[in-house]
Parts: sequence; structure tokens; C-alpha cells
Amino acid sequence: MFRALKLILSVFNLVLAAKYFGVMVGRDIWVLALNCIVVLDAAIWGPVNETFRAKFVSMRAERGEEYGLVASGALFTVTLLFSMVLTLFLALNREIIASVIAPDFSGQDHHALAAMIMLLAPSLLFNQGTQLGIGILNAYGSFYVPEVASCIATVVNICTMSLFAPSIGIYSLALGYYVGLILLSVLLFRQFRKRRIALLAGIRQFKMKLVTPFIVFALPFFVPFFFAQLNHVVEKSLASTMGVGVVSSLDYARKIPDVFLTVITSVLTTILVPVLAQLFSSGMKHDAFKDFKKILQLGMLIIALLVCVMSTSAKEIITLLYDQGSITDAELSRISSLTTYYSLASVTVFLYLLFGLTLLAQHRGKTYALIGLFAQLGMITTNILLYRKFGPAVFPFGLFISHFIAAVILFTRLPFDKYSILSVLFKYTCILLIGLSATYLTAAYIDFGQTFLQLVFNGSVAALYLYVLLYVFRAEEGRLILDYLKKMLETLQKK
Repeated sequence: MFRALKLILSVFNLVLAAKYFGVMVGRDIWVLALNCIVVLDAAIWGPVNETFRAKFVSMRAERGEEYGLVASGALFTVTLLFSMVLTLFLALNREIIASVIAPDFSGQDHHALAAMIMLLAPSLLFNQGTQLGIGILNAYGSFYVPEVASCIATVVNICTMSLFAPSIGIYSLALGYYVGLILLSVLLFRQFRKRRIALLAGIRQFKMKLVTPFIVFALPFFVPFFFAQLNHVVEKSLASTMGVGVVSSLDYARKIPDVFLTVITSVLTTILVPVLAQLFSSGMKHDAFKDFKKILQLGMLIIALLVCVMSTSAKEIITLLYDQGSITDAELSRISSLTTYYSLASVTVFLYLLFGLTLLAQHRGKTYALIGLFAQLGMITTNILLYRKFGPAVFPFGLFISHFIAAVILFTRLPFDKYSILSVLFKYTCILLIGLSATYLTAAYIDFGQTFLQLVFNGSVAALYLYVLLYVFRAEEGRLILDYLKKMLETLQKK
């Protein structure tokens, strides 16, 4: 729930950014610099962060709580020292890095990007510290407090930007970012003291051999993580060559589809994967398929609603969110089109995630990671070869194609009856296409001339058409999905 709230807050953050900065070059500089820092952090420490909780829990069970905390403290020390070195590296090589991530920037824009990279570089220290802190609290069963703390930090970030944007411009984004990170660190530290988690003991008893198990455990994921982050760098770098505002336009366009995908991914990782893992380990393959099928149906229904609404109302949504007087009509139109394209791409991304996480639950994570690597390489190749011909649209196009191919490959490796899955996919594809066509035709003939009313009407019509189509194709599936949705919401509320 709080993860969804944080995503909504991030959308509101973008709304304010659109109000104050639009798609001017300063906003591009901020996105490029922040992306550079986040990507570098994720490429180096992402696999460790993703696997830390599982390794810490097993280490605590096998060697005792004290040993687990000492080893975690040692890992914290290593990441802190390495982040310091990395911060110094970024500061000393900021001009070179700016040339790599924005090759077409020159003169004042180039120096401003280099300065922003140096300004954001120290945030690596806070980023990694908070990631490990949240991982340890999660391992102790504390999920609520870290999420609340993160939401509070995001709210403070938004308030800081709102207060200082008129006076210091784009640097208010950096100020808000740091204030949010520092506040999050303080809140996590207070929670550590409250729970009497002695992480500092590991810092005082530092030994490199204590860190090795975490690194070794995360090794299989380093290559996929690296290429995933490389894809982000390539995308932003190519976008920076397409003109002022393209980087910001892509950032604005992805946010709404990403909210839906992140919520669905959270459901898959917190509910589906543990359930399937338990059923697979118990040999209950038939029950595993029943749960898999329900999530497939529910996910396709949500994605269908997203595609129908975004394909018919992207202009209204983008106008309501970003039309604050600082973005021209032409730029708003570009953002609307990109939002629609990213929504279409979310279909194949969802299938890729569902099929891959199903294999992960069956302890076939290496297969998932390998195919994920090829998906990233496919996006990079597509973007590089076609960006001059298709412009910004190449990025959602590459996302769609690469994940479609990856999903097909993953599908062939699923441990379930392929015909049954294909029949579900065919059915929901028909529901999506018919619902989209009906919604589009209805919206084209009924125009309220008022943005908000048109959005509400289009969304309501899309939901109504999809609900009716569920019963047209097969009545009991509508009831099954609604029952499963209620069950899922009850489970999420307990977490």
C-alpha cells in the first residue's frame, strides 16, 4: 500500500517539476545527472541489495544473530568506503562523464551537467546506507516503518522543491533530494535504536571475509544488473542527442505506466512467488497453475484497462498533470504519444515478469536472468540502430519488442500446459482489442469539451466494456477474478 502511495507521490513530484521547469534544458540536466548516479549505484550494489535480505536471514539462522549483524556491519563499512571512492571518482572525472551521457551537450549546458554530477555524487553514501538499512529492517519483519519513512521523506522532498524552486531553480531538486535522503537515514537510524539492532558492532569488528558471502551470493545477478543499467545510460544518452526536452519528455511519459507495473510487480513478488515456491516444493503443480492462471487473468485485465484508458485519454491525463504553463502544446502532444506507447509496451513487460518470476519460484532463476540479459541487449541494440529513424518513439518500441521476444522464450520453459495458457492469452488479447476499439469509437463520437469530464467518461466506458466482455467470453471468469482481487487486497492489508 505504501509503495503505491510513494509512486503516487512521485507522480505528484513530476507534476510540480512540470510546473516549475517544464522540459527546459535544466530539467534534462537534472534527469541525466540523477540517472547517472542511480544507475552507477545499481550497477555496482544492485545485486547485493536485491539478495541481501535472503542471505542475511539464512546467515542469521545458520550462524546466529550476532554473526549476521557483524557481517552486515562489515558489508556496510565496505559499501561506505567504496561509495566514498566512487564519489571522488565522479567528482574528478565529471567532465568526461558528462560527455559520455550527453555527447551533444556543449558549452554552458555541458559544464552545468558536470557540476550537477559533482553535486549529486555524495548522495551515493546515503543511497547505499538506506538500502542496507531497509534490508535489515525487512529481515526483522519490519516492512511498515521503512515504507512510511520513505513516504515521509518523499513528502519532505516535494515540500522542499516547492519552497525553493522559485529562488534557486533546478538546484531545488537537488536540495529536496538530499533533504529526503537525510531524513530517511535519520528515521531508519531511530528505528535501529528502537529495535536495539547492533549494526555498529560489525563496523568495529570489520573483516573482509565477513563480506565475501554477500558478494558471492549475489554474483549470478551482476551481469544482468549491469546491462540493465547500461540500457538506462544508452537510452538517456541517445535521448539527449534528439533535442532539448526529449529526456524530460521521456521521464514524464513513463511515470503513469510505471505506477501500474510497479504495483503489479509488487503483487507478483510478495504474493505469487512465495505461494508458487511453496506449491512447487510440495509437488502441487496443479494448484500452482491455478494461482498462476488467476494472476495472469487479473494482470491482463488491469493492463487492458491501462491500455484502453491511455490510448483514448493520454492527452487528457497529460494535460491535467503537466499543463502548468511551462510546457508547450507540441511538447504535451509528444508526451501524450509516448505515454500511449509505453502503456502498450506494458503488456509484454507484464508477461515477461510473470513468466520469469514463475521460473524463479521453481528455482530456475538462472534461466530468468539469462533471458533477461538478452532482453536488455535487445533494447540496447534496437535503440542504437533505430533512434535516428524513429526518434523518441524507438524507446517504448524497443521495450515492447525485446520483452515480447523474451516473454515468448520464457513461455516455452514454463512447467504448465502451454495450450491452457495460450487460450487465456488469446481470450484476453481479444478482450483488450475489442475493448480498445469500442472505447476509442465511443470517445471519438462523444466529446464533452472538458478535459476532466472526458477523462472520467473514457475511463468509465473502458471499465464497463471490459467488464461486459469478461462475461461475453466466459461469465465465471469475471467472478473468479473479482473474488481473487478481494483476497489479494486482504493479503496486502495484512502486510
